[in-house]
Amino acid sequence: MIAKYPSGARSVAVESRTNKVSPPGARREIRLTVAVVIGIGVAVLIYAVLVGGPGINVFRSMPTFPSVESSPDPALRGTVAYNALAIGTPQGKMGCVDVISVAGGRAVQLFCADQPKAMGVDLVWLDDGRLEATDQYAARWRKIVDLTTGDITTLPGTEVATKVVKDTLTVPGPGGKRVSSAVHSGSLIVTLTTPSGSRTLLDVQVPREYSFNAMAWSPDGRWIVAEDSAARLLVISTGEHPVTRMLLDGGWGPAATDRVFAPLFK
Repeated sequence: MIAKYPSGARSVAVESRTNKVSPPGARREIRLTVAVVIGIGVAVLIYAVLVGGPGINVFRSMPTFPSVESSPDPALRGTVAYNALAIGTPQGKMGCVDVISVAGGRAVQLFCADQPKAMGVDLVWLDDGRLEATDQYAARWRKIVDLTTGDITTLPGTEVATKVVKDTLTVPGPGGKRVSSAVHSGSLIVTLTTPSGSRTLLDVQVPREYSFNAMAWSPDGRWIVAEDSAARLLVISTGEHPVTRMLLDGGWGPAATDRVFAPLFK
């Protein structure tokens, strides 16, 4: 049975269905929402291309590593000298030199430069076990530090000319070894090269701005210390099963020795 409608009622119903449109205010809201979504999408795309780079690492956080205290390795013996971030020191500036055992623990401050414009110190361990520290600002002074006695000898900057390796991408080590770091497709890769071949010590995903700023070998070749772009010092073992550990947070310009100064850190 088919229901019949009066001709007037049917025409009104059809007209109401065919002429139904959104009010002007709703149309403006729709256009605004679409524009905002497109704008956000374009901004994310631009950021990914210009900042994120390969590997889609736009929002990737800094890599984390276990500390040497939580993951010790008795085979790693030695001492690291470094430039301390001098926030909170009486000098309140750069030019402070600290040392710390590669096994972790308490850092010991050796000295802070009292000269103005102390921007940093080049550090080299000498063959006799003493530490040579050279002012980076026009090489105005050099200090020879004996960690066994605590004696510090200050010399004019021109009297000693130990070369400091400035190449941070490939650093030569003992026995013909060398270590290099590079960022490829969102990963930081640290490679150990020896006369018998190459192998990877570290492969970790990182944000685009992350890198290693400096690396230094221990004389025995068992480990390296690396300064990353977050001002952390990392210890990387070079054995068959390499492990990366965080030595400390807040240091730069490291120098490594396999000598142990146990009384200094008591």
